[in-house]
Amino acid sequence: MIVRKSVLPLLATLAIASLPACGSGSPDTKKPAGEFAWPASLVTVGDGYPALGAPCRRVGESAATSDFLDDSATLVGCPGRPDDPAATAITTIAGEVVGEVDGVTLISVPAEHAAAPGMTPPVPAPTDDGGDEGGDALVAGTDFNATGTVPCARQAGQPTTECRFGVVRDGDGSATVTIFWPGGGQRAIFFDTAGKPIGFDANQADGSAKAQLRSRRDSDLNLISIGTERYEIPDMVAVGD
Repeated sequence: MIVRKSVLPLLATLAIASLPACGSGSPDTKKPAGEFAWPASLVTVGDGYPALGAPCRRVGESAATSDFLDDSATLVGCPGRPDDPAATAITTIAGEVVGEVDGVTLISVPAEHAAAPGMTPPVPAPTDDGGDEGGDALVAGTDFNATGTVPCARQAGQPTTECRFGVVRDGDGSATVTIFWPGGGQRAIFFDTAGKPIGFDANQADGSAKAQLRSRRDSDLNLISIGTERYEIPDMVAVGD
């Protein structure tokens, strides 16, 4: 699944432009992102979609969203109604409204237009960006902040093998780690600002729509299971050095 970068600047500009001016709009549906109380029924990831400061958020797997997740798209939540500026800033470029949950409009954005982590293709070789003093830099030629391999297995009883990963770390400290399976396919796992796994990109196509994410700690290692899938992800992958 490939991000077409030519679409992203326009999508990000329109989304940020949809933020209302002070004192304008409905107090319930047109507040800036920082003032909107996201419902507990939704698992949100990052601090703005498709750019920091935008009012919408990427939305992970929960009971309220299991029917809307798709492995070929990113699920995005925007405060307010489908015809409010936050939502239309995205749907006018790409995306389809698929539902509404507790005052949030849910939009399915096709992978080729998604500016969200986890929607970029595998990188040709594992490497680490090493960071820089101005922030978490990208690995050359990718949209990832770091790449490498982690132990993984897709089936119960299967021994672990090495899977490539790419991680995108958001400015608020949250992250999305995308695991690329040998032979094709991928799984994106969402981490909160404390480095804890909180969700994944469940979908009907690979049978994970009803799967649950479970994790436990072993020193600085996150042992994660999603249905029959198993992953061993060190803290430094999600939070960096």
